[in-house]
Amino acid sequence: MVPFRRDKKDPQAPDGENPVHAATDAMIRQYASEKHWDTTHRISISHDAKKDFFDASTNNRTWKTDISLAPDFETRQGEIVRDAKLTVTGDPVRTAITAMMDHEYGHWGVCPQNVEQAEMILDGVSRGLARRGIDGSQVMQLGPYVSNMFMDVLVNGVNFEKEQFTEGHTILNTDRAYFGPKSKNGKKPGYEDYFGMFVDAQGKLTDSPDARGLAERYVTNYQNIEIDCEQLLASIVGRQYARKAFAGELTETDRQAIRRGMRNTADWAGSAEEFAKTIAPYIEDKLDDVKKNVHLSPMMAAMAGKTGKEGQNGQQEGNEEPGGGLSPQEKEQIRKEIIEAGVKRLVKANGGTLAGIDPADLPYAMSHEVFDEIYRQKADQIVVEFKKEGGDQARMTLFHMAKRRLDDSEPISDPMAWGSTIFINKPDDPEKKIWLFKNTTPYDFNEEGRSRTGSFENILFAVDVSGSMQWSNTPLDESRYDMCIRSIYSVINYLEKTNTAQYLKYGLMLFSDNTTWSGWVSYGDLMKLKRQLFEGFQGGDTIMDPDVLKQAVSEQKDGRFLTMITSDGEITNYEQLLPIFMGIIAKPNDVVLMQISNMSSFGEGLRQSGAAVAQINSPEDLVGLNLSIIDSRYGPHQGNTVEIKKALEGEQEMTRASKPRPMRI
Repeated sequence: MVPFRRDKKDPQAPDGENPVHAATDAMIRQYASEKHWDTTHRISISHDAKKDFFDASTNNRTWKTDISLAPDFETRQGEIVRDAKLTVTGDPVRTAITAMMDHEYGHWGVCPQNVEQAEMILDGVSRGLARRGIDGSQVMQLGPYVSNMFMDVLVNGVNFEKEQFTEGHTILNTDRAYFGPKSKNGKKPGYEDYFGMFVDAQGKLTDSPDARGLAERYVTNYQNIEIDCEQLLASIVGRQYARKAFAGELTETDRQAIRRGMRNTADWAGSAEEFAKTIAPYIEDKLDDVKKNVHLSPMMAAMAGKTGKEGQNGQQEGNEEPGGGLSPQEKEQIRKEIIEAGVKRLVKANGGTLAGIDPADLPYAMSHEVFDEIYRQKADQIVVEFKKEGGDQARMTLFHMAKRRLDDSEPISDPMAWGSTIFINKPDDPEKKIWLFKNTTPYDFNEEGRSRTGSFENILFAVDVSGSMQWSNTPLDESRYDMCIRSIYSVINYLEKTNTAQYLKYGLMLFSDNTTWSGWVSYGDLMKLKRQLFEGFQGGDTIMDPDVLKQAVSEQKDGRFLTMITSDGEITNYEQLLPIFMGIIAKPNDVVLMQISNMSSFGEGLRQSGAAVAQINSPEDLVGLNLSIIDSRYGPHQGNTVEIKKALEGEQEMTRASKPRPMRI
């Protein structure tokens, strides 16, 4: 064995440019030009002294290919070919480079071609890992890497029809044996068992002795994994073809059928699950090694690193994996798109409805991320319905919070509740009657959300999380707390649609036995507030800590803010809170209490202090009420007057005091 020199000083030519690197760069760009890839993709090439071998990725979303090579990449390829006695018909560097590029562009042309395909594979892999006993945190961390390995097998399997690709791929896999995590700078080349399985499943698809023999050459005790190597390949191509591949009996017709099958996206989810189940026992607890061996595509890089655990600073751990030179913002956007695709897939399987979806059905994502996507999609439906009549001047139609029967002499006029029509035909009354009903909107708010300085006022949500709010920790369970979540999401969705959300700051205070405070967060940091919504339900008594309320007020440095409180009972220590709310109102800041069920002493005290108090009988009314308030304050309406309406024959009403000042809603 020849010891390999690892010179990372990267000597430069006199003019400041390394001629070897320049030649490699020109080779890469020339090959891209020959394939006409340079007309559609931006190519970035670097020679990184921190690299042990190479890294390459193609971003399907931005049409960008990033290639990063070790400084001695060019020298090593020739040395490896000679030392390992590989059969290569052309220049080893060009052969390796072209195989690298064919592989990367295969992630665009073969797998995955879009977010939906990436999500489908990741879901299948995650289920496979979980079903082999891998715990949830490890599933989230290993899933993207195993998914990338599965995609690599598909891409390479299709590319093996080209002899030069097979040779180049063999060089690159041999490079991994010499400079991977198990090797010691080329002195003792080798693979971990899981990586040997991955290499062997691909090599056996070819008729190249070099490719077929890599795992046997570089895995200690290869005979211990040989059966599972065949099973790994069988998970993708089927047992019959896998058996023939390992026996060296594949015909060209077989290989063509295998390549066609690898492009059949309908099989990917099930194949990915079986692939993961086979490799799971070998890859468990190997995360550090896997990170060094498996290069992530940008989509999988966006999904890697999450653990579902909190760091010491209270922020989410992880998501710092490499892949395509993505910024943290790009990673988060891709992550959201993949989770969105997952929820939509579940909705389709659930008969087109969001209700009843279990966040655990997306094992690759954290629970609060799935909750977030479910409520985001629900809010989108709500706001579309809210605004569908009348364009920008739309008023609440879906959320009429009351109906009243028309008097016999009253003319028919919109908005009629035709679905509530009752036909009266009593046996003891010969006169047949029709009762018609009309929708009424008790609360109609028409006011801009701008403060006197012209800037939008921020929003503080204060939500009761006591036991009577009845949340089952299940999305869309129609509990009182569920309606609060829907309301907050609908408010944010509305503000997004009116291009206002990014200008505001938001705060969330949840109160029960303890009072939790999110701090004021910008639109870009809303996930912190949303996560508190899903993880902060307590189910205790109804108490609000006055010190936390004072903290929220003191931290508001950006002008006026609107406080929206939702509760369904008496706040035990309300007398401590009223002076603080009086101070908020006196600033002046508006305060609205949405009181579910009976009026409370807290509500009466707020009303006397100048706050708006809406007493509602049905929790379902919360969504419409919240949207009506936000629509009037932050929407495009101007110059309208406030009308406070009674409904349900006086059972519900919106009240406010004329003192100490008129309420601006």
